[in-house]
Amino acid sequence: MIVHVFKRCLLAKKLDEVYVATDSNEIKEVVEK
Repeated sequence: MIVHVFKRCLLAKKLDEVYVATDSNEIKEVVEK
């Protein structure tokens, strides 16, 4: 679910940057790809 929301945020034209705060290494690795 987090990856889905992150990818949708990347499609937003009005956002310059997207941040994801997590304590999970698995989520961190996926988001950094």
